[in-house]
Amino acid sequence: MKKSFILSLLLGLAFLPSLLWAHPVSVEDEAALLAARGDVFRLRPLYDSISQRLPPHTDLYCRFAFSRAAGDHRRVIELIDSLERHHERKLDVRGLLALAGERCAALLSLGEYAALSDYCDERLAWARRRSIRQSRRKELKAYQSIAVAFASHPPMQVEWTSDAFVLPLTRDWPLLLPVAVNDKEAQPFLIDTGHRHTLISAADAAEWGVSPLSATLRLSTARGWTEARPGLIERLNIGGLTLRNLMVFVVADDLEAPYNRSLGTHVLQQLHTLTFADTDLSVERRSASFPPDTLGVSLAFSLDGGLCLQPADTTADPLPFNLALPDTIASSSCFGALQLRRADRTMLDFSTLRLHRSAPRDYVPFTVDRYLSHSDYFGLLRNEASLLFTSSPEEVAQMTATLNRCLEPRLSLSLPHGLPSTLPPLEVLSPDSAAFVPYLDVGGRQVATLLAGRSLPAEVTPLHPLSQIPLSIVRRFSLPVHKDGQGRQWAQIDHLLLGDVEVKHLLCLVHALPTETLTLGLDVLTRLPAVGFGSDGLTFHAASDTASVGYVRPYLLTPSGAVVEISPSFSSASSSRQLKPADFMGKTIDFARMFIR
Repeated sequence: MKKSFILSLLLGLAFLPSLLWAHPVSVEDEAALLAARGDVFRLRPLYDSISQRLPPHTDLYCRFAFSRAAGDHRRVIELIDSLERHHERKLDVRGLLALAGERCAALLSLGEYAALSDYCDERLAWARRRSIRQSRRKELKAYQSIAVAFASHPPMQVEWTSDAFVLPLTRDWPLLLPVAVNDKEAQPFLIDTGHRHTLISAADAAEWGVSPLSATLRLSTARGWTEARPGLIERLNIGGLTLRNLMVFVVADDLEAPYNRSLGTHVLQQLHTLTFADTDLSVERRSASFPPDTLGVSLAFSLDGGLCLQPADTTADPLPFNLALPDTIASSSCFGALQLRRADRTMLDFSTLRLHRSAPRDYVPFTVDRYLSHSDYFGLLRNEASLLFTSSPEEVAQMTATLNRCLEPRLSLSLPHGLPSTLPPLEVLSPDSAAFVPYLDVGGRQVATLLAGRSLPAEVTPLHPLSQIPLSIVRRFSLPVHKDGQGRQWAQIDHLLLGDVEVKHLLCLVHALPTETLTLGLDVLTRLPAVGFGSDGLTFHAASDTASVGYVRPYLLTPSGAVVEISPSFSSASSSRQLKPADFMGKTIDFARMFIR
């Protein structure tokens, strides 16, 4: 009994750091949790009130979070050194590995490749002594190979040919800026205030003579997490600023424009002061110094997770300043057109990490017709939330129909590269009149389909962009299988019956999960006029309901063809959330007009 008690006590103490990470039980634990999340605006007032009584390792960790948010790489390295040397026993393995990754990123940003190589050697030796598994060492090994490959290259150099200059800027989202790489013709780059890295596509890298390494790092982008390969750009010109030996990351070409060509905060902070005024972007090589009475509001921001704003004086800005945009993965980390256009002038001062803007004004985006006349479908999709409330029902119907037409080719191209080009295109023939297909069991969501004259259960769901099929069914029906460029398998179904709906030439992603159910996703559903998801079965409608008012968007088709968000009420732009079965069960999704009823 005594031994069991001691063993339980030891296990509890061993897991205490992880438990505190998830569930703070004191203000000290809450400070550590906020520092780990990078939530410096909630952390700072708490830290100011309790800093005198914080344990040394928690105090260092909070100061590390502040330095990271300010983009102070030198200070980040110093604080992590102190934590690793003097307080290693206070941190669990996960925390120590996270700090090691942050220190590697800081050294990489500074271009100190020799120091990075030495540090990776030391941390990998530490990981081997601690018997940390190989998968957890992957990031350190990637940084090590990068340091070795770039050991002979000097760090980034910043050269100014003009202390002030003006550049053209697009009016609405996406915010694009002309940038010249390696003396080539200037190309539009996205201004990405939410992420530190500068990204280019594989096609751009080949054109500009950038040779990426084989090592990959997992980076956060405005489109979510992606694998990217580092490379060096010899010269990057933004107006009167030239950056030499700039570290960039080459992303896969399936990260669609403009996200695959963007300037992160690592470059933007070299520009010192940016002033946005209509379609002009003014750059000044100095810190902003304006009399307080000439500006309507001043706010602080962070480089850690983008521009997470906090009013310096809430009485000076009574209007809500919401950063939640409808088409971003990490929406609060991005400062976009909806915010810039709420003032005649908006200034970002990267030296003091302050934002200044003139008195607030109403943001008036382009009209639907203006977007359509410019063939700016991306801008239309990006600003759709505000347009829904300023347009007539006829304009909204035209907008959604146009979005469907421009996204349909991209949806059909959303299959991976490397599949045979001779494969016939998918065809879905809708019924002549509404057809009902019952579920196979009460409370379930599976229906019966016919494949080669044999019954096969299937789940029809808008949760998956592409249809999927288990390997066991592929073998049972002897379906042809093709491999894409990533080595994944795709099964070819020449003919499938779903009630009165006929599906031809369907490609399904093959998986090895223990199930006997075919999953039919949006690649099939979006080719039908409308589908009702009832409590007892599915109803396939022969036509769209044109009488719908159409002010409620059920889902959002991204340019890559994936459905990522739903807003059943759309009472505000921030009401978007992940799509769940409860959001469409008992409702009809009108795929022709992209509405729910």
